Amino acid sequence: MKGQASRTGAGDDAGERGMGRGVCNDFQALVQTIARIHGELAKKATPAVNSGLKLRNWMIGVHIAEYELNREVKKLISQKRRDEIWVAEV
Repeated sequence: MKGQASRTGAGDDAGERGMGRGVCNDFQALVQTIARIHGELAKKATPAVNSGLKLRNWMIGVHIAEYELNREVKKLISQKRRDEIWVAEV
């Protein structure tokens, strides 16, 4: 049956799966394929995870900086009020 796809997929590319490689025929090939897929996709995921962590750290830093700035402002206001009270009492 020339020109028609075989039902079993034997001998053609229809049975190929994942990352452009052939079907696993034995357990060792399966393990190697899974390890290869994991390695390739982990390499692609690492930059995305790193970007997310950088953004998270930057956002946490902004909140800490705002917190510290507010503490300093409150401290200065409190000190100014104490100075005003002291001057008024004298």
